[in-house]
Amino acid sequence: MSILNPNQSYTFSQLFSLKAPPDELLAELGYGFVKAKVELPDLGYDRRRGE
Repeated sequence: MSILNPNQSYTFSQLFSLKAPPDELLAELGYGFVKAKVELPDLGYDRRRGE
């Protein structure tokens, strides 16, 4: 079953108002996503304190 009607155009906000899981909506649009932990480098200072 298709989530989107190919004869209808959608605004960005309309896509988010659909009651479809994000992974299924992305697949419908030809995209996907992967959750992954990202390791960022240590900058050597506390950016909250500016030190």
